[in-house]
Amino acid sequence: MHTVRHVRPMRLILDLHDVSELDPINLGTLTAACALGDDHHVVVFLDHSSARIAAQLAAAGVPHQRLRHIMAVS
Repeated sequence: MHTVRHVRPMRLILDLHDVSELDPINLGTLTAACALGDDHHVVVFLDHSSARIAAQLAAAGVPHQRLRHIMAVS
């Protein structure tokens, strides 16, 4: 018998600093990542997004507490 040990991280941090726009597929993927993380007890944070992208993510159902370090438009 061969046993494989799976170790889950406590959190997953996705840095969106270089993301200028999200198409519907990527928006859904990030939203699903948060939900999947909840199912597996892994906290998913989306860091350094623009205010516009943060608004899109929130409208898609990403909880506000997952959106950290939102960058102001300059």
